Amino acid sequence: MAVFIIPKPTAGNHALAANYAAQMGFLASSATGTLVVNQLAASVTPNSASKVYGAPDPVFSGVLTGFLPADGVTATYARTPGETVAASPYTISATLAPAAVLSNYAVSTTQHPSLSPKPRSRLPRATRRGPSALLTRRLRRPTPDL
Repeated sequence: MAVFIIPKPTAGNHALAANYAAQMGFLASSATGTLVVNQLAASVTPNSASKVYGAPDPVFSGVLTGFLPADGVTATYARTPGETVAASPYTISATLAPAAVLSNYAVSTTQHPSLSPKPRSRLPRATRRGPSALLTRRLRRPTPDL
């Protein structure tokens, strides 16, 4: 029996070889084999978001599942460019890092989230036509002579 210790094999095929020296009546021998390490299923789920037209983008976030903590996988979220309400929604995507470990995972995106700009609400024009403007006009009228 041969024991192989591979500290942390990456996903893919790994060639194994064993050579035994002759000893105590046993002949020398050798053998080869392949260790197949499959990718681990993982997913990234960016969260949908909204904002008011012209306002800064919110902080985008999401959920990572299936990644090994020791690999330290993180996501940076961004959206497709654009600002108009008519062209929305804008897709939010995730960029994963570190690149060196990502080949060990079969990553799927579980939804296609979006950013939807909302129209700005129109503010009432109380400063021009509110009660204070009416009061100002009344105070400025000349009073008739008695």
